[in-house]
Amino acid sequence: MQNLQRISERNFILGYNDKDKPEDLRKPDGSVYMADIRNAFIEENKIMKRTGYSAIGDAPVSKAILGQNKHEPSGGTKYILRARNNAGDTQSVIEGWSGSGNWTALTSGSSQTTSLNHEFVMAENATYIFNGTDTVGKTTNGTSMSTVAAIPIGLGAKWWHNFLFVFGVTGNRSRLYFSDVNEPETFDGVNGLVDINTDDNENIEALAALKDILVILKRSSVFLLTGFGTTDFTLANLDDFGTGIGTIAPRSVVETGNDVYFLTYYGDVPHFKSIRRTTEDALVDGGIISDAITGSMKRMVGGRLNQTAGIFDGRRVWWSVCTSGTTNNEVFVYDTLTGGWVRLTGINANIFHNSTISGSPAIYFGSSTANGKSYQMDGTTNDDGAAISFLVDTPMYNPQPGYPSRYKYLYLTADVGSEVDLDIDFSPDGFTFGDRATMSFTGEGAEFGTAIFDTSKFGATTLARNRIFAGGTANYMQYRFTNAVVDEEITIREFEIFWGKRSLRA
Repeated sequence: MQNLQRISERNFILGYNDKDKPEDLRKPDGSVYMADIRNAFIEENKIMKRTGYSAIGDAPVSKAILGQNKHEPSGGTKYILRARNNAGDTQSVIEGWSGSGNWTALTSGSSQTTSLNHEFVMAENATYIFNGTDTVGKTTNGTSMSTVAAIPIGLGAKWWHNFLFVFGVTGNRSRLYFSDVNEPETFDGVNGLVDINTDDNENIEALAALKDILVILKRSSVFLLTGFGTTDFTLANLDDFGTGIGTIAPRSVVETGNDVYFLTYYGDVPHFKSIRRTTEDALVDGGIISDAITGSMKRMVGGRLNQTAGIFDGRRVWWSVCTSGTTNNEVFVYDTLTGGWVRLTGINANIFHNSTISGSPAIYFGSSTANGKSYQMDGTTNDDGAAISFLVDTPMYNPQPGYPSRYKYLYLTADVGSEVDLDIDFSPDGFTFGDRATMSFTGEGAEFGTAIFDTSKFGATTLARNRIFAGGTANYMQYRFTNAVVDEEITIREFEIFWGKRSLRA
């Protein structure tokens, strides 16, 4: 390998970027993006194929899940609650699951209006059920439901600082209702409300919280409600955070402690933005966080943006989005530590939520497709039995601009698996990806003092390092790594490209 030069990729920390050209993804500051990362996460500077999920309960009918959340009263039995249409699409049904067995319709929970999003909000050891049309439902035991006529019929609510805030009431979509303190079922029809900028012709879309502030999001403006510790709120407690930010997707709003993230759209390209609490305890506009994946954001179906649903896993924010058809079919994941993105397919979620019903915190979701299923993200190596389709597209390499290069060797280092193969394709000068080789990650024993007899070996290693011919002469070269085999784990630690200079013909 005399006179060969090396390109080494071992820093994948920034995820993927489909805004910039593939040949511009290796930045002057030394940071690197991949052109695409699908069904993988970046962990410890390694690209790791994501884990999967399993169905919980049964599927009584093949319908999409209209809403889902935990019911976890203090000292009581835990449930997961959900809503779906009945078989004839004439009504929707509220069901509960206790952690085992099948879904069971709540007593008196089978007469909800059909096809509406249902939001489940816990307050004072009860779960209240909102859909904007039916009288607000209530369950304390996860098995039966009653109604509470005193609570305004809203699209959603938030239990915060011992007040139940309700928004989305028909005829008063700019009005925020709040209960008496510690009394989620007691509302003062005269003083228990505050109008939020009624002249702007925009509805309240969602509520969120940052420290002692309630964040009220409209389509293109945000307001902040303060004054907690009192028993009443007035316009004096309301601050106009500013225009130019807001959301049209209530379920896209995600709280992470010091940030509130949400989807925003003003007719060009949808983007995710944030409101951020600084170290000085001030709230500021965190700006657009999804600029690097503008290409992916452009693929979102404009008429389905309001379906976007998010969840925070303690480090990353997941957003389920619709990029084709009419239902959510893809997930964009933002790493709050690095600012990097990956995307996930095979997860079709109408709604995400957390629950400890299994004994430890986990993410659950209700299906956006008409299969009647709900799932737990549980660390398995398949998606309810289906293969997870892993893909990484590298940057497009051009080590000596204006000149062709001889791409001699590609070395790839990965964690050892059990009979795991990685398919490698290549694209010289932007041509369609073609097959290059298949690498096995079964390991080869220790480098020294190792003997291999048939399939037996002396010595062991946790690393597999293989070499292939890198593709020959081209100006540009790009590689694709894929694996779509059920129950196979992939972890890429680094890869290196050895290349030589070529001269121009006279």
